[in-house]
Amino acid sequence: IRMESRRAAVFEAAREVVDRVAMLKLASGRTAEALEYLDRGRASLAPVGRIDSAGVDHSVAAPAQVALEYALVADTLLAWTVAGPRVEVFRAAVDTVRLVRTIEHLRQQLEKPGGEAELRPGLSQLYEWLIRPVESRLGGAGNPVVIITDGHLAAIPFAALYDARRKRYLVEKHPLRFAVSLREARRQTRRPRVSESALFVSDPAFDPAENAQFARLKEAAHEVREIASGYPRSRVLSGEEAHGAAFRAALGWAGMVHYAGHAVFEDERPEHSYLLLAPTPGRAGVATLAASEIAQMDLRHLSLVVLAACQTVRTGPGRAAGFSGLAGAFLAAGAGGVVGSLWEVDDRLARSLMIEFHRAYRSSRNGAGALREAQLRLLRSDDATLRSPSAWAGFRYVGS
Repeated sequence: IRMESRRAAVFEAAREVVDRVAMLKLASGRTAEALEYLDRGRASLAPVGRIDSAGVDHSVAAPAQVALEYALVADTLLAWTVAGPRVEVFRAAVDTVRLVRTIEHLRQQLEKPGGEAELRPGLSQLYEWLIRPVESRLGGAGNPVVIITDGHLAAIPFAALYDARRKRYLVEKHPLRFAVSLREARRQTRRPRVSESALFVSDPAFDPAENAQFARLKEAAHEVREIASGYPRSRVLSGEEAHGAAFRAALGWAGMVHYAGHAVFEDERPEHSYLLLAPTPGRAGVATLAASEIAQMDLRHLSLVVLAACQTVRTGPGRAAGFSGLAGAFLAAGAGGVVGSLWEVDDRLARSLMIEFHRAYRSSRNGAGALREAQLRLLRSDDATLRSPSAWAGFRYVGS
């Protein structure tokens, strides 16, 4: 099923049966089988594009990492950890209504720039529920953790979960990335030679009279030129140059893409989500690039996409953590990973994080590691506003 909304609907319809079978397998002590059964259902949420499984080698072991997969089944929280061949599960009774309310309240707090003190109670509570029971299985400091979850749990800013005992955030101990399923978490994609060229798109021009809901992003152009100057082989499409034809052509050769403009996420039909672009020269109005079109491209040469726009890894009911809409479309087309945001982030704060992210990425070429480094730099800033999770916790790396 190629239509994302229909895949999510089918998954939701079958969820009760999948959950029941998984619980029966757990009750009989078949821990790994229960996880495999549940994960097979989640794999159906993986983005669908023109790149099929022929380009993926699941037999190759992923680098040293621990996979942490969650499931919320009625009033039972399940947390599997997978480290090599070792599979363990933690289960606990939870007040699902309270858990969901805590997540939603925390999200509302994080969307408004605020201090750490007011955010920590909610972040600490979620740490106790989700991380404390399994923290000894996640490996030592610096060990990568790949998180697999969906639904309400997918909206949690895991990087900012706060360990009140040790007075540190989860991101201070582990690099984090997100995958749609355990199968995807282990994948090693055979790629063509990745280009070292970087493409930057900023503040696409449009007629504000015809698109009153969008404001021009003049500061984005300055931000992007500053970042692009650090890449020896880069091209910047800004203003009127950032039109659809130019962007589509550039996607064919770029190894890294950074988009700083407006993105629209369509809740009901995520495949209709789109990036805003400038109209073709000589035409008025505005142009768009839809997720459905992106998913049909071949972007296996593209190692990283940075979507410096609002809610580009947003989640919804029945959908995996960051694999809806635009982020899912780029992954379906074969891109290695996507950095995006869960909520609307203040432009100044986002700019600070993006500058630090690219500084780290240029030297490491590791998207998940570079995002962690950027988040840690803001966390250790002298500026209290930058230290707040509101500034950095909304960004997430999804992919391989």
